[in-house]
Amino acid sequence: MEHSIDTIKQKPDTLPLPSVTKTYRLPEGMSLGPDESVKVKGFIARGRIDGRSAVLALDDSGEDYTQDSVLQSHLEDAIFGDFSFMRSAYYNHIAQHQGMTMPDMMKLTPDDYKQLTSTGLSTVLATGSLEEIEQRQGFSAGLVVSRGDELKKVADIEHRAAEIGLYFRVAVQFPGDAQGAKGYILLTDAVGNQVIMPSREETTDLLKRLFGYQETEEQLFDAEAALSAMSE
Repeated sequence: MEHSIDTIKQKPDTLPLPSVTKTYRLPEGMSLGPDESVKVKGFIARGRIDGRSAVLALDDSGEDYTQDSVLQSHLEDAIFGDFSFMRSAYYNHIAQHQGMTMPDMMKLTPDDYKQLTSTGLSTVLATGSLEEIEQRQGFSAGLVVSRGDELKKVADIEHRAAEIGLYFRVAVQFPGDAQGAKGYILLTDAVGNQVIMPSREETTDLLKRLFGYQETEEQLFDAEAALSAMSE
């Protein structure tokens, strides 16, 4: 398939969704230099310049690592005892596996930049989270009805993770709205937040082209029930 120069220029530039990281302070007697790393059951720890702390991130190399050390055991205990980080890392892994992306703000066309602002998608954080959409853009741009970082049960987290990177169009009636149901988009962002946004072609176009979302035919969640729960 041939592409003209104009077509290539119009193609949006995106960046891979970055990996979630967390820094752990090492106890006395342990160190990990800035040029050193150790693998810990699906994660990789890299030393910082002070040698007294380690930055943990998901390891996507797929390589087996059998080293057994006191440092490795300590980091393993730290990671698997940190429920919040494990949950965030799991969501992040699923989002990356789904091919979610972020727009390269330095290469956006003026039109895309304008539409990101008008749709509320300019509020997406570096993690792929839309948690600030209402705060920064107002209720009319979107609303987070359930946060991924509030889930405690493993089954609930796994169910939410299965929705990440998907959106669904549906008619929703807000509680007390006498005008009846209107068209909305339901989506689950890269950190597991369930979000309702007004259904606009500009929004779905940006979600697919710049953020790697995919449309699904299965309703992700019961928006009206979620809204009712929020109003109680």
